[in-house]
Amino acid sequence: MLAEITRYPIEQQAERTERFAAQLLAWRWYFSQSVEKDSRYLEALALSKVVLFACRLVLNANATLYPFHKWLLRVTEGVDHRPADLTDRLDTLLAAPSQEQVDSLVEDLFAFYDIDRAATDAVWPTRFMKDTELAWQSGHPPIDDL
Repeated sequence: MLAEITRYPIEQQAERTERFAAQLLAWRWYFSQSVEKDSRYLEALALSKVVLFACRLVLNANATLYPFHKWLLRVTEGVDHRPADLTDRLDTLLAAPSQEQVDSLVEDLFAFYDIDRAATDAVWPTRFMKDTELAWQSGHPPIDDL
């Protein structure tokens, strides 16, 4: 039973890529809204979610689980198939966030993992609403916890 619990659900990998990519675009947009509205709360939340879903994309591509947020960056740093400068970029982003850095991170991750940007752009608002705002209706775990 323990082996099954700790097994990465590889059969869900493609779907998770789409879902995590949609979350990344959504939180990128929320970060832009935090700047526009001068909202420190929204900035902190959006920045945390950008980093979370950037790491979730990387971990998903590497079929790797992580124990919890305390270990997210360390586990992400330890996988093979990731941009070489990812850890430095995340550290820089967290220390001095800017829209330019968020945009660059998102675009570079989409390119690195060959994610169709146009297709994701077309669906992210609906997917975000379903996975985040309406997730309680499905009885499934929140997207953050997958």
